[in-house]
Amino acid sequence: MNKATKPAASASDQPAATEQLRVVIVGHGKSTLVGRLLHDTNMLPKGKLEAIEEIEFRHAEREYVLIDAPSHREIIRNMVTGTSSADAVLLLIDANQGTRGQLSRHGYLLQLLGFHQVAVMVNKMDLIGYSEARFREIEREYSSHLEGIGVTPTCVIPISARNGDNVATASKNLGWQNGSTVLDALAEFTPPESHEDAPLRLPLQAVDKSDDRWVFVGRIKSGRLSVGDELL
Repeated sequence: MNKATKPAASASDQPAATEQLRVVIVGHGKSTLVGRLLHDTNMLPKGKLEAIEEIEFRHAEREYVLIDAPSHREIIRNMVTGTSSADAVLLLIDANQGTRGQLSRHGYLLQLLGFHQVAVMVNKMDLIGYSEARFREIEREYSSHLEGIGVTPTCVIPISARNGDNVATASKNLGWQNGSTVLDALAEFTPPESHEDAPLRLPLQAVDKSDDRWVFVGRIKSGRLSVGDELL
């Protein structure tokens, strides 16, 4: 059960956002976390949440764009495309499964793409009886893995996206933890600096051929590009 708090403000009650942060969600239980986060902050949109790959919500004075990055092996390129457009990462670990399998590949991809803002959520804590011992084991193992490849997580937080534990409010079921929530983790991320005046850098995510033309797909990370510019 979560701490008693006053109801969150609705979308119409929120002040205008002063900055925007793009956050990609990777791992197990992404849709459940997004749904719970929007529900607990009174930002749940009308329609089918499952069909939304990018969704916005506001909290305090910041607007967040949440990006659902597919992570199955056969669509790993789509995950790279999604993560490369983000400023920070929420990485979800299934408390039942631990750190084996795709999570190792996620870590290497995040390091390859140059992410320095990565918050780790150990999800589905309700399925393991909110065990602190199991959480500490996962925390040590995955933090060590990330730091070994040059990624230091901003935090590691136990949560239950399904039940709302430590999502928008701190949970009594996880009272042994310091009370940090997913919203707290999002608030700790810093917005990106403007790189428009820096040299042009456009990491390529795909190269395709259409008729007699080559098509290069990517997102500008720094600098500017206009129609008619000549590239070498």
